[in-house]
Amino acid sequence: WSAVLITYRMVFLLIGLGYLIHVIPENKKEAVRGYFIRIPLPAKLAVIMVIAIMLYSMRSVDTVPFIYFRF
Repeated sequence: WSAVLITYRMVFLLIGLGYLIHVIPENKKEAVRGYFIRIPLPAKLAVIMVIAIMLYSMRSVDTVPFIYFRF
């Protein structure tokens, strides 16, 4: 299991972050949303770039064939 956790650590981190967002109260989420709206444009671009780099690093290197073509 340790090899799986090490290999897919970013995926598990993203899943955990998603679960964490579900338990945060709505007023806290709205406060973060309001803060993001108020920050300057360069800071917004930096946040978006960090998210894009994280998503890019989790992509698959190989093209996965469509499973239903095997039947």
